[in-house]
Amino acid sequence: LERRFQPIFIGEPSVEATVEMLRGLRPKYEAHHKIKISDVAPAVNAIG
Repeated sequence: LERRFQPIFIGEPSVEATVEMLRGLRPKYEAHHKIKISDVAPAVNAIG
């Protein structure tokens, strides 16, 4: 199996990249959970 599977090292995304990812996912989460996520929520969650 070692020949077929090799580790892939992925660095942690920046805060800006994380905010963009969360904003991109926001419509899907809102539709699925039937909620409204505020505009500032992705940034607050990305910062910690």
